[in-house]
Amino acid sequence: MEYIYVIENNNTGKFYIGRTNNPATRKRAHFSELRRGVHKNPRLQYSFNKHGEQAFEFKVVDSAESDKICDKEAEWFSAFDEDKAYLYNCHFQTYGGPKIWKPHTPESKLKISEAIKDGTRK
Repeated sequence: MEYIYVIENNNTGKFYIGRTNNPATRKRAHFSELRRGVHKNPRLQYSFNKHGEQAFEFKVVDSAESDKICDKEAEWFSAFDEDKAYLYNCHFQTYGGPKIWKPHTPESKLKISEAIKDGTRK
């Protein structure tokens, strides 16, 4: 089971949408980063700095089986038209942010394997 959560600013009504398989751990990680001023979401960090921790609430709002959670998260983004007037999210991909990689093809795996045989690259 995985969960959709929001981190809501009770002063402004804006929120961040995310997903996790462990809400307690994810909440702890988010708030730790926010307190230290190193959160990867600059919009959420700025608001946290401005309004203070007491203004923010972490809430689990939905759940789904792991194979359905991407669709569920996309539904939440769509419900707010991916509108940054409501959301702190900087991107709306449904798994861990913008993709800058893709899985290797079998051909590329073979090339990599050949290149590093004997502990050296060619």
